[in-house]
Amino acid sequence: MTTGSRDGPGVDALDGSRSGTPVPYWEALNRPRTYDYPLSILVLNLDEDNKGEGTIAIGVRLKFDNENNSLEIENFSSQPVRLTNVRKTS
Repeated sequence: MTTGSRDGPGVDALDGSRSGTPVPYWEALNRPRTYDYPLSILVLNLDEDNKGEGTIAIGVRLKFDNENNSLEIENFSSQPVRLTNVRKTS
């Protein structure tokens, strides 16, 4: 998943699903692999008619690559979900 320049309006969002919520006992005790992927990322690209497409990745972690001076997004799943026929409504 990459974000870059876009021609029309769009949305880039990052959510920390663990912010402000207590960790359940089972999760703290067993620490499943998903525990290491606490973020979700949403990217929407819209055209001038407020229609477009995007991607959403649930369960990601971010790492900064000092060698390439870039931010890496590591997905827990095999790939992000592709969003099609997205449109803004009033």
